[in-house]
Order: sequence, then C-alpha cells, then structure tokens
Amino acid sequence: MSAEKSYSLRFVISHLLSFLVNSDWIVRLRLVASLLLTLIMIGFRLTIPFLFKMIIELLSKPDPSLAPLFITLALMGYGACWMLDYVVTQLRYDRKLWMKV
Repeated sequence: MSAEKSYSLRFVISHLLSFLVNSDWIVRLRLVASLLLTLIMIGFRLTIPFLFKMIIELLSKPDPSLAPLFITLALMGYGACWMLDYVVTQLRYDRKLWMKV
C-alpha cells in the first residue's frame, strides 16, 4: 500500500508563486506560458461539446433549409478547435521547448 500525500490548494498556490518570486525570468516566463497554454487548452476543450450541441439542434429542426451550411460550418469549427487544442497540448508538453537553457 502506498502512502499518497495530499496537498492543500493554499500549499500548491504558494509553491507555484515561489517560482514566480524567487526564480529568474526564464522560469517565470515558462510558468506563465504553461499556465496560459493550459487555459487556452481548457477553452478549446469546452467549446467542442457546444459545437456538437449546435449540430444536433440543427439536425432536429423540422425545416432544415440552411442546415447543410450551418452543419458544414459547425463541423469545420469542430475540426479547427480539435486541431488547435492538439497544437496547444503539444506545445504545453514539449520538453525540448521548455527545457532549453
């Protein structure tokens, strides 16, 4: 049985802030960029279900005269969000980019 440590939110935030205050500018820049990329990644991942919702609502309308156009745009938006999410995720986890000295 392994003993896992449980950290409070206050401890985690104070630990991250110590890197911003006590480190050189490269570490600060990397931390801020990583946090920014994380927020962008979360935004893209939250957008994708809304696009699916829009597609389903368009398909369930009784008079789908403009449905093909909107469905095409929604699918293109989904593809763009998926691709950008993938790019941001790869940027965030790329060790070669973040570990340069």
